[in-house]
Amino acid sequence: MFNFRVATLLLLPIMLSCSIIRNNDTIIGERQSSINNVVNEIAEDTIRVSSFKGSRHILAKVFEKAENKIVLFDVNDIFDVDYAFFIPTCKVIGNNSTIRIGKVVEHSAVGDCIKIRNKHYDGMGEDSFTIEDLNFETSTDRTFLFSIMNAKDVTLRGCSFVSYSKETPACIHSLDLRGNIHNITIEDCKFVNMTGAKSGGCLWLRSFGDITNVLISRCSFYNNTTDEVLSLIAITGCIQDVSVVNSYFDYKRDAYCPFPNVFWSIINRKNQYIKNVSFSENSIKSNFVPSFVINSNSVYPIVVENNKFTFKDFLMHESHLVTTMFRGPIEFLSNEVSIVNLLQDGDPSSQINLFSGNVVVKKSLIRNNCSKIHLGNPLLYNSKIIFDNSQIFNGSLPMEMIGNYIVLGKGTPNLAANPFSQKKQCLWEDNILEGEKSVVFHFAYKNLNIKSRGNLLKNINIEGKKIK
Repeated sequence: MFNFRVATLLLLPIMLSCSIIRNNDTIIGERQSSINNVVNEIAEDTIRVSSFKGSRHILAKVFEKAENKIVLFDVNDIFDVDYAFFIPTCKVIGNNSTIRIGKVVEHSAVGDCIKIRNKHYDGMGEDSFTIEDLNFETSTDRTFLFSIMNAKDVTLRGCSFVSYSKETPACIHSLDLRGNIHNITIEDCKFVNMTGAKSGGCLWLRSFGDITNVLISRCSFYNNTTDEVLSLIAITGCIQDVSVVNSYFDYKRDAYCPFPNVFWSIINRKNQYIKNVSFSENSIKSNFVPSFVINSNSVYPIVVENNKFTFKDFLMHESHLVTTMFRGPIEFLSNEVSIVNLLQDGDPSSQINLFSGNVVVKKSLIRNNCSKIHLGNPLLYNSKIIFDNSQIFNGSLPMEMIGNYIVLGKGTPNLAANPFSQKKQCLWEDNILEGEKSVVFHFAYKNLNIKSRGNLLKNINIEGKKIK
């Protein structure tokens, strides 16, 4: 005979256990979505991700299930995350969704918010990564919003990387390519670092391991940090075959960042090299003339071609006495540089040289109405230079000027150059030098063989005096 009381007593522990499990599921569901609610496998190779508010552990589980699959986000969804996490080998379709990294609950505030790398941590695998139309944001002061390492065949398309903070952090980077990376395309992406950080920027290539074949195309960069917007640093590996094309750069000086330092830097550490680097068809805008616009110490020249640099309504660093905008080796080809409307001189003894080092300027247009800006000593070919209110050759002379059209405007003073003692040959050939008023350029030199032929002078007298 069935004894109901006995059966109830025997089943009571199991019933209580199930009740506890269900209650725990309910509590977890109120606090954060469970993995089953987050991930929905709509096909054998595709995972659909719905919005949730949770920790790194939930998101990590999502991507653990996504290895070698397609991860499909809902359209315009928002994901609030409180922990850093990894993205494994997969293809991510973001559908303009946003991952927001808020307060990062970890022992240290220094590190990465998001990492992407393949399972071959100690070397290169054959895996590929693709992330499309996904936005990443953080308001933390962690060093890196997004980092990539040990990866091959990477595509970032239509993504945004946004770093902002109410308090100025010491260092923050939007995207860090950390090394052992081959074949990466970054296109139609947006980089914003408006943290006013003392170091860090938008996109850095730091070769802890070789970085090769990088294409950055149709991207936009907005930055107000003290450090580089874009940086290539060969540390323990080499960097080769990097192209930055058709992109827009906006570098601001504001209350959060009073002293920006440099736009782009190419830094070659000992026993490493950087080669085959080009910047072309880009637009660069700033309300500030930094210490350097491009600073390169690479053995191999970088190619800067068909770019437009605009410095308008700008300020100069109060404490920089002599700085350089473009320091080579650089091949400066068919670029346009406009430096107009200086709002504040800063230190009265300060000056900025446009070019320094091994720089070859060809077929470029340079306009300047700031008395603080001087040409420097590039090799100058087939270019047009318009200088108003400027001491164009103050302190230096181009060793070669061939086929140029140089206009010294109405505010240009009589010019003077410091004594030159280089044992070099100076060649000025087939140039047109025109002054809107009568201008006398006089300089002193020794051990300098000057060859001048075919030049046309209009309202300009050149007086050179050889000294002992």
